[in-house]
Amino acid sequence: MNKVKIFFVLLISILVLSGCGRHSTIETPQSTPSQPANQTSDNNAVKGSSLAKEYSGVVSFNSVQEMPDRGYILVGDTGLWDGGTISDILVLKVNSNGDKEWAKAFGQNGSYNGVPIVQLTNDGGYFVAGITGSYVKGSGRFIIVKFNSKNDVEWAKAFGLGDKTISSFPTDFSIQQTDDGGFVVASRMSENCFVLKLDPEGYKEWLNVFDKLQFHSMKQTKDGGYIIAGGIGDHPLGLLIKLGKTGRIEWAKTYKVSKWGNEFDDVEQTKDGGFIVVAPEFEMDIGSNSSYSLVLKLDENGNEEWRKILGPSVVYHVISFKQTNDGGYVAVGWKTIGNKVNDFIIKFDSKGKTEWAKLVDREDSFKVIQQTNDGGYIAAGVAVFKFDPRGNIGKNNNCLKDYDPETVVPPFEVKMTDITKEVKVEPEPSFISVPVNLSFIAEDVQVTTICDGK
Repeated sequence: MNKVKIFFVLLISILVLSGCGRHSTIETPQSTPSQPANQTSDNNAVKGSSLAKEYSGVVSFNSVQEMPDRGYILVGDTGLWDGGTISDILVLKVNSNGDKEWAKAFGQNGSYNGVPIVQLTNDGGYFVAGITGSYVKGSGRFIIVKFNSKNDVEWAKAFGLGDKTISSFPTDFSIQQTDDGGFVVASRMSENCFVLKLDPEGYKEWLNVFDKLQFHSMKQTKDGGYIIAGGIGDHPLGLLIKLGKTGRIEWAKTYKVSKWGNEFDDVEQTKDGGFIVVAPEFEMDIGSNSSYSLVLKLDENGNEEWRKILGPSVVYHVISFKQTNDGGYVAVGWKTIGNKVNDFIIKFDSKGKTEWAKLVDREDSFKVIQQTNDGGYIAAGVAVFKFDPRGNIGKNNNCLKDYDPETVVPPFEVKMTDITKEVKVEPEPSFISVPVNLSFIAEDVQVTTICDGK
């Protein structure tokens, strides 16, 4: 009898264990914060996690956002800016492999429309905004188009400042949705720059105008205020202005590395409440025939914590710099040696030490870099590159190569000057807001693979 009992106990145990074994081989492993389910490892690339493609009909992409379906919305200019060339704003949706799903453009009256930015909104939709030569009179003209999650237009408005129609200069335009669902815009109009706060429906809340300053980048800060990066002077120094929630100036500081100019093109608030700023291209010595890029880490009050200077190639240009989920940073830009131009992507740790760097064997003029949900990175410019978490594109990696970024050790110094009392808000100009009945232009975008990513 004991033998029978033992037999049944062993049989049941075998069945239970075999059942658990089958379950473990079928169940999809759950992702963890440190290893998302579709994240690539250093040696293997998951299908759809990397790509390198070009798209016809667009001169350059200016902004990119990853969508909830792991595809991307890309926005760019359909024509060059040369003072008279017609250009529209292209909105392109691609899937996770970079294949086109749909494409449409807008613009009107044979004018320039460009430098677009796309951002997801807190209601599940997104907006596209850019400088416009159409739709509205005045200077400092721009347009915002709000889409819902189904890609339908909810509203579109064009904005202008001042009574005179002045051609907009399409390099200084920054916009972000704010915590309250509204928008904050920084841009240039003629010789002035402005910061404009709008409510969620595009109505003005407040407007600040500053004389003879240059604004290139602006972000909302954790305290509900704003940080603005740009330049000041004939050979522009790096400029940072911190505004409060209602637009009041809290502090303003300049940063001098070179007497030939080192203005800031990009600013990000970091996880510790400080800031990271980039001076993309400056000369230390007018006779050196070389330019450098400065990355400057600051505390919450704008005081230097550390710096990194990249160069000296003939030209070294960091164009976009973002903090990553691990507290480090990723940068893209381009460098030249002789007549050869290559784009690059560099990953730094939290103190600015290089972890890895890749050189793209092409000139694609990257304008933006974003970290993606799988831990990789997407960069856009003339072409679109999706890198895995180690900066690779597939196992073959046949359009990239490792490289060691050139760095310059001090004695280069950064001289900071507090100019808070010198920055004044100018009288507010007239403000124009016009609802736009937007008509889209169908775009036949053709996709070309640059390297296979397999």
